[in-house]
Amino acid sequence: MQELAAAPFPGETEWVYWQRKEAFLLAEDTYARWVMFAVESGRFRYRIQDEEGTAAAGDVVVCPPGARFEREVVEPLSFAFVAFSLRADDPVPLPQGRVRIGDTARLQQNLERLKPAPPHDAAAQHAYGAHYAADIWLQCMQECNRRKETSAAPADAAMDAAAAWLREHVDARSAVSEAAARCGLTPVQFTRRFQRVFGMPPQPFMLSLRMAEARKLLVSTDWTLDRIALACGYENGFSLSRSFVRLTGIRPSSYRALHRL
Repeated sequence: MQELAAAPFPGETEWVYWQRKEAFLLAEDTYARWVMFAVESGRFRYRIQDEEGTAAAGDVVVCPPGARFEREVVEPLSFAFVAFSLRADDPVPLPQGRVRIGDTARLQQNLERLKPAPPHDAAAQHAYGAHYAADIWLQCMQECNRRKETSAAPADAAMDAAAAWLREHVDARSAVSEAAARCGLTPVQFTRRFQRVFGMPPQPFMLSLRMAEARKLLVSTDWTLDRIALACGYENGFSLSRSFVRLTGIRPSSYRALHRL
């Protein structure tokens, strides 16, 4: 399989990381270069040309040069804004609009490395930040290719409803099993059907939602780790901490210290 053999590589890359942004300064804009909004947490509505929707944690919204980009924050938004150039003669189809990233752990690692310390300090940007931004673009390209390979898969309203239910029940410890039961499916049937629609099993999908909620609560509240764990579907703070370190490479207490203003 020759995936991405001719994939265009971003050049002249710039980025800014925004923490819990409550509103965009401009409700719409048009950019001279390609831009990506890679969401860590929160939600925003968008419209790019004929496509509109809502982006949330694990989504990357891609806007091509010259396209009108309308946007509105729905829930305080933490995201990386990346602007970059591509060669005008790149021959392959390129992602546009919302891209759901399957490997959310990899996306989260890239986003962590794009964060300056202190926030918004351009001089503190990671020396290899352009490479991490390029990897987010590579993920978008890979998802675009995967969509083509599975484009014959039919739309599935039941799975869309199940994904929406999972987003609303991050605190449910057996959320995936409950979602399967709501659909009248066995866990195996539900997993296969969910993956056919979203390109990933429901378990990592739920894990990414829980991690996004944990990061949000660590920054926005003074709750103990045990209380945050219960709100994110974990039995206790130890279980949450173990998953958090495995996926982000940093302890919850250290994450809170780094991101509290």
